[in-house]
Amino acid sequence: MQLDIAFNEQFHITTQWIARDHAGDFFEQNLEWAFLRWSPRSDVDIRVGRLGLDSYLLSDYRDVGYAYPWMRPPHEFYAYFPGSHFDGIDISQRYNLSGSYLTLKFFGGYVQSSTPVNDPLLNRIFPDINALASQLTTVNNYGHYSTIGGVYDDGQWLLQAEAAYAATNSLFITSQASTYLSRLIAK
Repeated sequence: MQLDIAFNEQFHITTQWIARDHAGDFFEQNLEWAFLRWSPRSDVDIRVGRLGLDSYLLSDYRDVGYAYPWMRPPHEFYAYFPGSHFDGIDISQRYNLSGSYLTLKFFGGYVQSSTPVNDPLLNRIFPDINALASQLTTVNNYGHYSTIGGVYDDGQWLLQAEAAYAATNSLFITSQASTYLSRLIAK
């Protein structure tokens, strides 16, 4: 379900809820978006609230599989980040470059994720898991994520590339660099 309300040209409210099976609170974890957007100019957006993690090229349609240019996205690149939303702020600036567009976006906030280490079934399978709980937790850890990507599509050729670097102090989510280059040719 999605609800969009435009008060005027500058202020919008958007909420989106997707029913999925997640760890943690069913309603809260499935609330993907709940934000206020302020557009002081036509090329600038400032959003505050619960935002989708749109730090890679497929972010706008990550739950719409038929929109992918491949059967499935490169798992090694897109499966790194454990969440699909964060609570915080993002600021984007769009530039028109002679018929092409460049968008720069900066964002900050926090992600809530739960790792149920004290689950009875998990404790039966791994009896000493509680001894590792303090090392596996994601609570009070930090992460920095930077990505750059681009697409060229002239109707005949589709070239798509992304590169990302993530740094974290968590043992559960390690630091890594990843990239891919994809080329599709229309027949």
